[in-house]
Amino acid sequence: MSNWIKKGISVVSITNLEKVLIVDHPIFQSKVYKGDNGEDKRISRLIGIELNITGDDGKTSKTILHSKELIPLSVAMKGKLEAYKFINREGEYSDY
Repeated sequence: MSNWIKKGISVVSITNLEKVLIVDHPIFQSKVYKGDNGEDKRISRLIGIELNITGDDGKTSKTILHSKELIPLSVAMKGKLEAYKFINREGEYSDY
């Protein structure tokens, strides 16, 4: 998982820079495989980030997006160009 995604931070999706989402938790999928030596091996992979959305009516709902679609709100507030630079991990965002 990206190290900048933490519970409680505000983010936006690259497909909707106007709607603020709050990170709840990462969702992993685990599988158990038999290794070459016959021992069980558990492998986990990130399948998405669960996010809280507050609707216009004030109700909170949940959605799941991939971490590569998310942008910190602080970056998105700088404009669309900065948001696209973050998604493409260009310039100062290359270490995210």
